[in-house]
Amino acid sequence: QFTAIDNGVPIESTTVFLILRVIKLATISGMKFNDLNGDGIKDQNEPGLAGWKILLNGGFTSVVTDANGMYNFTRVTPGIYSVTEEQQISWVQTYPSTGTHSVSVDFNNDYSGFDFGNFQHSIIHGTKFHDINNDGLRNIDEPGLAGWLIQLSGTTSDSLVTDEKGTYQFMNVVPGNYVVNEVQ
Repeated sequence: QFTAIDNGVPIESTTVFLILRVIKLATISGMKFNDLNGDGIKDQNEPGLAGWKILLNGGFTSVVTDANGMYNFTRVTPGIYSVTEEQQISWVQTYPSTGTHSVSVDFNNDYSGFDFGNFQHSIIHGTKFHDINNDGLRNIDEPGLAGWLIQLSGTTSDSLVTDEKGTYQFMNVVPGNYVVNEVQ
């Protein structure tokens, strides 16, 4: 009950009823996975990635993926949100292709399946050496050979020259099948 007072004198009495509606704020969740074959699709053998930062609206708020690669934003109010990941060195994002998820949120709903896939570039390396005893194995007394052209062919192709110790290293190799050979 509510009573209005004017200079200490009650002038009106009214009963007020409040109707409260309980609402549940939304959640946005997903998984960060290691896209081992780089195809942008979560396969059964591809594990989650722990310790990755997932950002809501460009970093307005963020969470870190758990041991299974899962993340969860809770208590999200209605609105349109962008969900992105913080990139890490030597990793390439494969899913989503746009790099971000857009989520339109209303009350009382949970929004899941906003996943992120990444794969890590590989390195193919070796040494060109003088096989003195012709046994196909490098022995301690067999020196590396500098200046040899080594070719990589397969999913991507590249070539380079061995360094002063005879070593070569192809960096940032994407998943696929490859052949490495020397050019004589």
